[in-house]
Amino acid sequence: MHAQAAPVRGGKPTRNAKLLKWVEEVAALAQPDRIYRSFRFGQRVDLHMLDTRIIGRDQQLDYRNYLGAAGLDAARFAADVGAPGRQLLGAEQTSWLNQALAQGTGQWTILGQQVLMGRMNVPAPLIFGQIGVGAYGALLAKAQAAPATLTAQERALLAQPAIPYNLDAWDGYAAAREGLFAAARGLNKNLVVLAGDTHNAWANDLLDANGNAVGVEFATPGVSSPGFEAIFPNENPAAFAAGLEQLIGPLVYAQTQNRGFMLVTATPTECRADWRFVDTVKSETYTTFNGRALRVLPGAGQRRVIAA
Repeated sequence: MHAQAAPVRGGKPTRNAKLLKWVEEVAALAQPDRIYRSFRFGQRVDLHMLDTRIIGRDQQLDYRNYLGAAGLDAARFAADVGAPGRQLLGAEQTSWLNQALAQGTGQWTILGQQVLMGRMNVPAPLIFGQIGVGAYGALLAKAQAAPATLTAQERALLAQPAIPYNLDAWDGYAAAREGLFAAARGLNKNLVVLAGDTHNAWANDLLDANGNAVGVEFATPGVSSPGFEAIFPNENPAAFAAGLEQLIGPLVYAQTQNRGFMLVTATPTECRADWRFVDTVKSETYTTFNGRALRVLPGAGQRRVIAA
């Protein structure tokens, strides 16, 4: 089971919003698998709920199809992952979203969807299990302090490119993401993306391919499903998360050890995310604690994650 972001606070639904919701519900009767839809909360929030799992998406890529005796075929992989026609939402949903963005009048444009949109590129040796996060961080430190002492094997590890850790997210559909970013940036939207399905907590700056700030992403952990602490049991969880924050440029916050949920609050002055965690999900006795509190301010030039 996955946590869902809490309902956005700020304003009451307008009459037009109620009518739009009714129209979408009628359309859903004819297309039961069509779950993407929009909600408006007064003048404060336009919430667009997407389907990144079923409708219209191309099959995710698999790194095993790009590995050979010489390692990763980076050129072929880059061409495939960035193919212009590669779809995550599909043509119909993309058209609907572009229209919804253009018609939206809310101060905040919030996308509720399933997978991470932020760029989560990590060094290839980590993905292929050649080295751990802690050891790679130590290797980087060694390269800075005493590069002449690096072995040939260590140099080979450092020479490998940074690639997406999860091709089943927006990282595996680069052109589709760029199209969405271009639409939001062209309309001057205060974009906030909500994500789940990784079982871990994240906060990302959303940047287009040219490094332009487009918006932010807040991602909720799982309520009970394990996260990276189960995938990498030999890594110190706190050091692991800190290492990811260091290695992934747009990543502002990672909490990969504990389960919990996320609260999102939209006001005229900010959109804020507060993470809440429990120390265990395996006992009826547990301790709750707060994670980070982060926010984004409205307006061009301020669409980055900052401390609350």
